[in-house]
Amino acid sequence: MRRISLADARRLVISSQHLADPRVGTNKEGILQIIRDLGCVQIDPINIVAPSHQIVLWSRLGQYDLADFKQLMWEEHKLLEDWGHCTSIVPTTDYPIFKTLKREWKPPPKVQQWLTNNQTLRRYILSEIRRHGPLPTAHFKDKADVDWTSTGWTAGRNINQMLTYLWVTGKIMVAHREGNNKYWNLTQRILPKWTPTERLTSQQVRKRIAERALQALGLAQPNHIRYYYIRGIPENITPILSKLTSQEQIEQIQIINPSTQQPVQGTWYIHTTTLPLLDKIENEKWRGRITLLSPFDNLIYERNRIEQLFNFRYRLEIYVPKENRQYGPYALPILFGDQFIGRIDAKLNRETNQLEIRTIHSEPNAPLTKEIGEKIQSVLNQFGTFLKAENIQYSKKIPKEWK
Repeated sequence: MRRISLADARRLVISSQHLADPRVGTNKEGILQIIRDLGCVQIDPINIVAPSHQIVLWSRLGQYDLADFKQLMWEEHKLLEDWGHCTSIVPTTDYPIFKTLKREWKPPPKVQQWLTNNQTLRRYILSEIRRHGPLPTAHFKDKADVDWTSTGWTAGRNINQMLTYLWVTGKIMVAHREGNNKYWNLTQRILPKWTPTERLTSQQVRKRIAERALQALGLAQPNHIRYYYIRGIPENITPILSKLTSQEQIEQIQIINPSTQQPVQGTWYIHTTTLPLLDKIENEKWRGRITLLSPFDNLIYERNRIEQLFNFRYRLEIYVPKENRQYGPYALPILFGDQFIGRIDAKLNRETNQLEIRTIHSEPNAPLTKEIGEKIQSVLNQFGTFLKAENIQYSKKIPKEWK
């Protein structure tokens, strides 16, 4: 079994996520390559700084044009909105994976009974979209014969429930968005003519998902693989990993912690297509970057994995009571080379068009030098330019060595 250092493990996962040099181009092809290699990019409605997917792309591309992204997404449909590890942006070339999962999906008994009782609502929504689509959720009238009930916030949301069902089963898709408002259209009207049509078996889909996840992660344990690309799939990953191992498509690897000279706990895998990148990292000078990450960035999505590899504990505090927050509601991690050196609590004030830096926290082992402070300021200037902020307003809550 191959043994690698913890530093090289960190560098491999960073490079696999396109967060080290060299960069890909900032044009449409570069955007497509990033999303293809990541597999999916989460969409999240929180807009304290910018939508998460925009930050994820900026962290990797730099100053790309949002118009290019929107064209890929809503005009050319080379990217689609579907269910990854959450609601996500996925490449259209992967549609056969999602089509198979949609075909397999069976509603739970409670949902099936509600659907049976609400065929009128289903037919009405599809008829309206056929006649007028694409249409926003607010267009539809509630024609449910039986209300959807739940113990949570979804009770009575009949239209949302039916739209979700039609989306999950592949009848409709998101045609475009205006802010967080979705506009729905029939799937056959959205998918380009060149969309792959291969019919995959259930086993082929799960094998492909596992491989895509491991390639995007660089190094991962079974649960990391299972929850990275499409949450909870493959349902039983052990036989898939065993088969991939026997076919010599993946292999186990040991990560050695330099402080203990012992392997990092757990069983770690690497895809054989990633081995040349690992060889390069071990034998050549590796060049990292300094950048900011979204709280929903693909690199830190699996929090426990990041603690194991980087000794960096990250939790989103937006739902934590204000008096109990340690770093701020939407703290952006600072990645410097192969380590996390701090977090920035930022907000884009859209009334004054200022990027407000409310606090900057340094990590315990961060290099507290003037040079690093200047690098952070440079990154924030670039970030502010991307956000089209007129200026940046700093608070006094900054480590003195970085001021």
